[in-house]
Amino acid sequence: MSLTTTAPSNAVSLVFAAGEDFTSATSHTPVAGQVILDQWLDNGTGDTYWSQYTNSPAATGTKVTMADTAPTADQSNFVAIELIGDAA
Repeated sequence: MSLTTTAPSNAVSLVFAAGEDFTSATSHTPVAGQVILDQWLDNGTGDTYWSQYTNSPAATGTKVTMADTAPTADQSNFVAIELIGDAA
């Protein structure tokens, strides 16, 4: 999933994403430059719930792609948001 940051030119953004993997209770591994914030494997339902974020600020107009390298075949719901902060 991708989004383009919209922060004013004097600010920076972090991008956060949250997902639900309804295929299996399997740990997700984010792509380089992203970090898992929290992850819960629900073995009772076979689902995974997780959140991740970019570990460095993005400048205005940067296309940020939130993704995982594993698992690759599971189906999931995934949403991303931009949090805008001061550049100072």
